[in-house]
Amino acid sequence: MRRLRGDRSQDALANDLSALGWDRGTVTAIETGRRRVKLEELAALCVVLGCSLADLLDGDSTVALDDVAEADLATVRRVLLDGGKNVKLTELGWKPPPISATLDPAELHVSANSVTADGGPTAEDIRAAGRGEAEGKAARRLNVDSWHVGLGSLELWGRSLTEERDARVAESTAEGTPARSVQALRGRVTRVLVDELRLWLEQRQTPGS
Repeated sequence: MRRLRGDRSQDALANDLSALGWDRGTVTAIETGRRRVKLEELAALCVVLGCSLADLLDGDSTVALDDVAEADLATVRRVLLDGGKNVKLTELGWKPPPISATLDPAELHVSANSVTADGGPTAEDIRAAGRGEAEGKAARRLNVDSWHVGLGSLELWGRSLTEERDARVAESTAEGTPARSVQALRGRVTRVLVDELRLWLEQRQTPGS
C-alpha cells in the first residue's frame, strides 16, 4: 500500500478513508504489517488509490476475511482469477483458531443453550461482543474463538473489549493529548485487558468457578 499511495501522505489517505474508521494509525499499522486489510476495505482502497484489485493484491501479506479468519494474498488472487474453482475453503482460513487442549469448551462451562438460564447475556449479545478487530486479535492471542472473548468481556466488564479499552483510555487521557500518546496507551490497555481475559479463561477451567 505504501508503494501505491506514492506521494500521498498517510494522513491524506486516512482522511479519504475516514468513512471506514481509518486514521493515520490504521495506515501505519497496515504498512508495517501490524494490521491486516479487511476484505470489505479492498474496493474502497482501489477507488481511493486509483488502482486495480490485482495491483492491491500484489504482495505476500494477508487479508482479514472476518474477525478471526484470514487468507494470504496469493490465495485471494487465485479466487479472483478463476472463481475459486481450485481453491479449498481451508486455504481461505475459514475456520476459527482451535481452542487449545487446556481450554476445552466443556471445562469452560460455556454453552449457547445455557447462557441465558440465569438471566445472563444472550447468544447474540455474546456474538456481538466478540466482533471487532481488537476482539479478533485477542482471540488469536489467547488461542480461542471470538465467542469466548465476547462472553468473557461481558462477564468481566459488561461490554465488549473495544468498549472497555476505549473507556479506560478516555479516563486516562486529557483533552489535547497527542494522538501518538493515545495510540500507545491504547496498546498498553489492550494488553492489560487480554491478560484479564486470560485469567478469566483459566479460572473458568476450575469446576465450580
